[in-house]
Amino acid sequence: MTHATVARLPVQRRFHVPVLLARILLAVGALLLWEALATFHIVDEFWISKPSKVFPAIVEYLSTREGWYAVAVTFYEAVWGFILAMFFGVISGFLITRSEYIKSVLNPFVGVMNAVPRLALIPLFIVWFGIDSLSKVMMVFMICYFVVLVNTISAIEGVDRELVLVARLLGANKRDIQRKVMIPSSIPWLFAATRICVGNAVGGAVVAEMVAGNGGLGFMVSAAAAMLNLRDVFVAVIIVMAIAYCCDVLLLKLERRLLRWRPSAMAS
Repeated sequence: MTHATVARLPVQRRFHVPVLLARILLAVGALLLWEALATFHIVDEFWISKPSKVFPAIVEYLSTREGWYAVAVTFYEAVWGFILAMFFGVISGFLITRSEYIKSVLNPFVGVMNAVPRLALIPLFIVWFGIDSLSKVMMVFMICYFVVLVNTISAIEGVDRELVLVARLLGANKRDIQRKVMIPSSIPWLFAATRICVGNAVGGAVVAEMVAGNGGLGFMVSAAAAMLNLRDVFVAVIIVMAIAYCCDVLLLKLERRLLRWRPSAMAS
């Protein structure tokens, strides 16, 4: 360990501890504000409920088999749609960029399809795939696929051409360039797309369940809202937020581990 590294460690600790403390204070402050708005009748409790009722309800809900089943259904739909979108999005992105002609032909179609409102496709998916989990998986797939595809194309187009030229001068063939230059250079873009898609996947599964579902957290939101039970709506929303946050934290840790060679990752 060099002297510069040793000197930098206290600075890093001084940086990270206040950030964590600020996050905790921000979350606690938001909860206290929410509680105060309802307790002092600034906003009617009927409309916003309050944390002292919502969080015990979360614990009670997750202590039942039905609660964990709803979480599992939503998680299953989000994960499978996300995995399919990542797989086909990355593969098709690399295939499209292999030929300038194919990229020029397909580029306007990709833009048009990416602009289609995903919620407008839910009725079609229900007719095509039914109201079971398959329609929700396909909905999540459509939400995430074009995000991954566009980011993959942008990643490959953004590869430093000097690196490609150097690789060719060193005798690398097309497969070597793909494996040792294109893919490593694309990973940061793909992680950015992945973190975006995680939230979109969970949210898309919930919305699809709200429109036509027979289980999952989205179905819980829809049923609770129909009964004007806003406490349970907040219960489901907070659980969804917790799932998305945990997935994002795991992806961020994985990104830092896999991209330790990047200067920004080394600095953090």
